[in-house]
Amino acid sequence: MRAASWSTSRQDPSQPSGLTNVTLVPRLGPNDSMPRRATGLRSPPHPERIEPRGEEWTRASVHAAANLMHIQNRLDLRPGEWRAYRLSWLGACVLFDRAKLRAVGGYDFWPEVPVEHSGEDVLVELRMLDRYGGAGILPSGAYHLETPTTVESRDTECFDVVEPFPFG
Repeated sequence: MRAASWSTSRQDPSQPSGLTNVTLVPRLGPNDSMPRRATGLRSPPHPERIEPRGEEWTRASVHAAANLMHIQNRLDLRPGEWRAYRLSWLGACVLFDRAKLRAVGGYDFWPEVPVEHSGEDVLVELRMLDRYGGAGILPSGAYHLETPTTVESRDTECFDVVEPFPFG
């Protein structure tokens, strides 16, 4: 496979990012919309601090509905060609570099969160993106089953209970 346009990280290529994502996408429908603003797709992924609910947080809208499928189709990638893009947070299909995951504490905050919570994955992703960066990959090739979530309450986000950036 060859990368389209730019590499997966501004870091030394021998030091890959902390996480990689292949986003679950729905099949395109005739009335699916395209995002008005798709940020993060024009520059290579790199370490960056994403503040919860901050300006870069909205970059996650690229993963809503069929937005990523529209973008993927617009890129017109050739067979075997792929593109990495910058993330802000995501909900599934994440592959972590295990050593780097351990270096940011992994899920060691688990005892600090209440039983009714959501976003433990997002908290870890924020820490990884801050220290090592991370990339989403297009084409995705992973499709959402469109089944209901099993998380009944999203009133408490882990990043509101536990410091997302304890390392400075």
